[in-house]
Amino acid sequence: MCNYHDHNQYRDCNVKSDPGICAACAKVGTTCCYIEPDKAELCFPLSRPEAKRLREYVGKELHLGEAPNSLEFLNVMKNLFPAEDTTVSKIFPLGGNHLTLAVNNGFCVHLGERGCVLPRVVRPWFCRIFPFWVDRGNLTGFAAPYCLAQRQTITVRGLLNCMGQSEAGVFEIYNRLRFDWGFVPYVPGVVPAAE
Repeated sequence: MCNYHDHNQYRDCNVKSDPGICAACAKVGTTCCYIEPDKAELCFPLSRPEAKRLREYVGKELHLGEAPNSLEFLNVMKNLFPAEDTTVSKIFPLGGNHLTLAVNNGFCVHLGERGCVLPRVVRPWFCRIFPFWVDRGNLTGFAAPYCLAQRQTITVRGLLNCMGQSEAGVFEIYNRLRFDWGFVPYVPGVVPAAE
């Protein structure tokens, strides 16, 4: 079992590789590792703990980006965390900046011919949870027409199977993301109260 708190253990973990669908997706076109260059400021944020974990694995070769906490970015974050507007505004103050993975012409610099070149265990939480999300305690998926896995199945259960994930695993990643980003972890059965 990987110890997520001992960053020196990452290289020794026996981590399940990407499902074949991700490698196939990387070969056929745009993937989840792409964002329109003019929308780069809307790229998901990278927490300081995630950046530290990546830097320990990648070393000085790691290239991070920085984007402004614009009104458009804050609206995206508030849509991801409904009823937590106040927390979103505290974590990502308007006029501040957030870290991101670096992109080159819209493509993540860690995207290779067979998908992400980083082992799953060191990737940012958002990369690891995609194409899933948790909305008000319900497991759901992003509407991502470029996602080959989503084109293969129409149900969340089918998508879990296609991605080699479990519902419990998605909720664990979601909670780790929330914690590292500065949100209170999700408690099953408890929907965050409106702020």
